[in-house]
Amino acid sequence: MKKNVLIIPVILSVTVLLFWLNCIPFHQEKTASTEFNVLDGSGSSRLIVSCTIVINGSTYDGNGQTIIPAPGAFPSPQNEMSMPIFKISNGTLKNVTIGPPTSNDSIHLWGNCSVSGIIMPEVVNGVIKVKGAGTDSITDITANLTTNNLFGINNVCTVNLKNINGNGMQKMIRQLGGSTWKCTVYIDTANLTGVVECIGRTDSATTIFYYKNITCNLPQSQWWYTGTNAELY
Repeated sequence: MKKNVLIIPVILSVTVLLFWLNCIPFHQEKTASTEFNVLDGSGSSRLIVSCTIVINGSTYDGNGQTIIPAPGAFPSPQNEMSMPIFKISNGTLKNVTIGPPTSNDSIHLWGNCSVSGIIMPEVVNGVIKVKGAGTDSITDITANLTTNNLFGINNVCTVNLKNINGNGMQKMIRQLGGSTWKCTVYIDTANLTGVVECIGRTDSATTIFYYKNITCNLPQSQWWYTGTNAELY
């Protein structure tokens, strides 16, 4: 009887250890010489992640490092409950290259967050999604080849977008379809090419997009989806 009592905790401990080893968010890929696998001329390394990197009330400065999601490590991006590569709660993320390619959600924002200096060479899904109410600052973003929207709004918020460069997308920013709550979005300087539908879309009569210094491949009459409130500022 005592043997059985001892065996059960050992089995549980081994199971937890194996799960932890299979889900290490800071696994650094090495070359045969045990040096970092250099991706560019700056000597930046790449970091393969199999779990969401959580930034809670702190700052994550990638210093130009490339973050790559491990194959199959993240759920489908079509699921609203899917986990992102970065989850930021009242924190800051800066100076990171993500992918390529990236087929899952990249960055989720909860609360008051700041994101800057993000490069995504090839995005299959969106770049940044606002998940929790708050005020968010999103600056110096470069993202290419997304089949969806660059930015998604899934909660009440104020979003400040500045220096956005995107090539290939359905829309630059989209509020959750069918939602009627108010959001305020400021867009200051965006260079957009390959936009298919529009720059911004919302189904809310109270949400408003303020914008200036935008260049886009679409004619200005198609920048905003029908019914979307948008004003120069």
